[in-house]
Amino acid sequence: MDEVFAHLAVDFPHAVFLRCSFVTIFVCPVVTCSLISQVEAEEQPEISEAYGVTAVPYFVFFKFCTINSDGVMLLLLKLEGKTVDTLEGANPASLANKVAKLAGPASVAESAVPASLGVAAGPTVLEKVQEMAQQNGASATGSTHTSTAEDALNKRLEQLVNSHPVFLFMKGTPEQPRCGFSRKVVDVLKQEGVEFGSFDILTDNDVREGMKKFSNWPTFPQLYCKGELLGGCDIVIAMHESGELKDVFKEQNIPLQPQGGKNEEAVKAEPDTEKSGAVPVSAGLTAAQKERLESLVNSSPVMVFIKGTPEEPKCGFSGKLVHILKQEKIPFSSFDILLDDEVRQGLKVLSNWPSYPQLYLDGELVGGSDIVMEMHKSGELKKVLSEKGVIPKESLEDRLKALISSAPVMLFMKGTPDAPRCGFSSKVVNALKQAGVSFGSFDILSDEEVRQGLKTYSNWPTFPQLYYKSELIGGCDIVLELEKSGELNSTLSDAEFMPVSDKLVSFFSFMYKAKSEMNTILSTVVPSLCIVKMPYGETVSPPPPPRQPQEDSVAADAEKKVSPSPRPPGQPRDSLFRRVASVVYPRLPLAPILEQWSFVEERPVAKPELQSIVKYLCQRHRFSQALELSMWMTERRHLHLSPGDIAYRLDLISKVHGLDKAVEYFDSVPNQLRQQQCYGSLLRCYAEANCVEKAEELFEKMRGMGIAGSYAYNVMMKLYFQNDQVERVHSLHQAMEEGGIAPDIFTIDILVTAHADAEDVEAIETVLERANSCNDLISWHSYATIGKVFMKAGMQERALQAFQESEKKIAKKNNRVAYGFLLTMYADLGMNSEVERIWEIYRSKVPPSACNSMYMCRISVLLKMNDIPGAEKAYEEWESKHVYHDSRIMNLLLNAYCKEGLMEKAEAFVDQFIKKGRKPLANTWYKLAGGYFKVGQVSKAADLTKKALASASNEWIPDLTNVLMSLNYFMEQKNVEAAEEMASLLQRLLPLTRDVYHGLLKTYVNAGKPVSDLLDRMRKDGINTDEETDKILAGEVH
Repeated sequence: MDEVFAHLAVDFPHAVFLRCSFVTIFVCPVVTCSLISQVEAEEQPEISEAYGVTAVPYFVFFKFCTINSDGVMLLLLKLEGKTVDTLEGANPASLANKVAKLAGPASVAESAVPASLGVAAGPTVLEKVQEMAQQNGASATGSTHTSTAEDALNKRLEQLVNSHPVFLFMKGTPEQPRCGFSRKVVDVLKQEGVEFGSFDILTDNDVREGMKKFSNWPTFPQLYCKGELLGGCDIVIAMHESGELKDVFKEQNIPLQPQGGKNEEAVKAEPDTEKSGAVPVSAGLTAAQKERLESLVNSSPVMVFIKGTPEEPKCGFSGKLVHILKQEKIPFSSFDILLDDEVRQGLKVLSNWPSYPQLYLDGELVGGSDIVMEMHKSGELKKVLSEKGVIPKESLEDRLKALISSAPVMLFMKGTPDAPRCGFSSKVVNALKQAGVSFGSFDILSDEEVRQGLKTYSNWPTFPQLYYKSELIGGCDIVLELEKSGELNSTLSDAEFMPVSDKLVSFFSFMYKAKSEMNTILSTVVPSLCIVKMPYGETVSPPPPPRQPQEDSVAADAEKKVSPSPRPPGQPRDSLFRRVASVVYPRLPLAPILEQWSFVEERPVAKPELQSIVKYLCQRHRFSQALELSMWMTERRHLHLSPGDIAYRLDLISKVHGLDKAVEYFDSVPNQLRQQQCYGSLLRCYAEANCVEKAEELFEKMRGMGIAGSYAYNVMMKLYFQNDQVERVHSLHQAMEEGGIAPDIFTIDILVTAHADAEDVEAIETVLERANSCNDLISWHSYATIGKVFMKAGMQERALQAFQESEKKIAKKNNRVAYGFLLTMYADLGMNSEVERIWEIYRSKVPPSACNSMYMCRISVLLKMNDIPGAEKAYEEWESKHVYHDSRIMNLLLNAYCKEGLMEKAEAFVDQFIKKGRKPLANTWYKLAGGYFKVGQVSKAADLTKKALASASNEWIPDLTNVLMSLNYFMEQKNVEAAEEMASLLQRLLPLTRDVYHGLLKTYVNAGKPVSDLLDRMRKDGINTDEETDKILAGEVH
């Protein structure tokens, strides 16, 4: 294949080829560069794991943008973290075709080289492919038309599917499955006692990708019966457990055997062992060799055969397997196969497993690193080991806790993010992806114990369920509401974002650490890459010499005085701050920008400027970049850190790498720099992690050292309040007073919130009396909270006084929220004049960009006061001013009309909306339908409900009130066709619920139609009959 790469580099000078036992091809349309650098795959296990490499060679294709004028690769700024294509196996023709498809000509003016012999590449590649084909005894000729190739592939797939009555497309073979899901399906088929054929999709990428389109099923394994797809792992297991799978086999006249058996057809469908690299079983072992190997395999309950030792693994895959076993705290023994070639070769024969490492459990082969990693991720490894008694059996509660905490943002769903198995799960996945939030997931269809247990554990009866830092956020409706309001990112504020995938971050780290020859070649294209340094990574060019100790004080003084160079006349303003701020993706490294500015352009960098950039990044939740900049300050600029800088870095380490790393960093800080700010920062880290005991221990230490000020007390008071320990909040405040520690604005706000939560008017009065001596301690928010408590207690005058004080405290930066709150509060007090006064102030101080939210608040308040004419006037005013249309504002007024039964006015309002050239959303029609149901015009309401469902986008999830009332109407009319039409429209948006199916059943029963097919549909959707179903079928419920 090296020769093929060389020829490809000639035919496609715009492609960059990097090789590490699998090949990654960057296609860069403008830059001319070709590069081959070889690294063993086992030295880079994180890359192999990230891209799912199960066999070599393996090719991954990316497509990047060009390079900017500063020499910084825009591939770092434009990449969205997705591979364009992959290819498995040494197939020169397929490789050349894929490269040609992606690389293409360098400009529109260039014409692509005509494809011939089935390879869309240049003449040098064609010659090489022909030569290799002749050497392999294969023909390189074929049709140049894609349709012909697709037809041939489809014909081949159809032949495979029909080659045996029961046929399984899987990873690996029935004897040696290469993934846990394939192994489960094989086990099910063996238990059913059915003969089946199989095909290993890992050996043929054309079949692997083609089957996804052929079956319209995105994952493997796939099980077929008489040419019809039954489903994947979860469906097969569910059918097996319910007995339905056996019924299907019987209906299709497929013979079942008591124990199943090896299927000759399956053997024929599998690739030959010589081609796939498997060790033939017929290789044979002497009796002595077999006895020795079996003795080694059974020498420990958990036995691993690896390259090297657990302390010093000699290959990445062995290291990964050892790491998993240690992480799971599994006791195991090991054997270094590098020390005994007889064992190394013989075990391949005994296990019929061609590679290492190999894991054995009670003398039975579990698999290699890929299978163990998959079992580890799914929790199956721990489950199997506990069943075997190797480790203590984990309780369901402990397992659920471990799963929930396995990722900062964790989603329990039906299916996987790539292939959701229900509409609700799909909508949540889409919301998280659009928000750019990285998340873990668990398919509850794959584990019934988790599925049922989590309902009880969370006290939440449905799925999906989204967790953040082990706390339940909610289900689909809550997540979509958070997305709609723009609060999803803030709710998951500390979660890692993923505009660039973890796979590519790992890959770029590998690039920077690659051989020096790679850096030399790249430096001719992109000079700035010679000095790029990843955070915590290895510098690929010599850094500037470190300062001598005697130079430090002089350099520090100089850095305080320097300022950025004045911009040239007529040129746009340029600064390091602007360059950093322009990097919009939080996961991208800042090193190229920092190094370019400081060492390539040799421009000055002042410490205050770097500190302000760190604060800016923190305000925008770009914590990884803020930490990278903090580290760069000391590692590359050799700047001295103040205690405040250390406190910032400590907080950032906790956010990016976790609490344990933050504690490690704190312990490494010299004693003379561990001042009040550092201790306060660590205390906050403990509080944010809800480590109450650790926080209390550190707080007491700070008190003993005399450095526990109001900040430390505030952190502890807030922590106690969040954990419902209100009494400790008050006792801590009392301790502040006794210790002579002055409260600040945050202290008062915490106290007010605690008293308001308990609706303790007397305690709030006391807070006000004590704060009167220093009015600056009470914020607008505290006064507003106090006013709300007074209002609930019927103390209208005191509430009014509090709201007036709140208004005086409103600062410019938060006036939109504050004035909106006061507008609502005055409306609740029934003070129309104050509502109008606040509205005039609100309107004068809020910028035009906030016009929609301002008028939404205004119209809501007027409708709350039953002032529909006033709301209509406000709507007209908004229409004359708004920057962009917001259907939510229209729906506010429409809701009011429907609520009051003003349906003529409601319909005229919608008609006027349409005449202005706008298109009502599905929700608008649905609200109008609800109004007609309310006034008894059921026929019209049902028609409008259908209209809403038909016009809905996939993102909209309706409540079912109108649907169920429509079904009830169709039941009375005995209109089965209309009921089915509505169910079909609804099913585009979400799975049909039990209530909807019951509505359909009532219609069928009332119309005298057979219900057997409908009951089958219910069961396939996972809804079993219950007592209510039986009553409907008996005609007892109408």
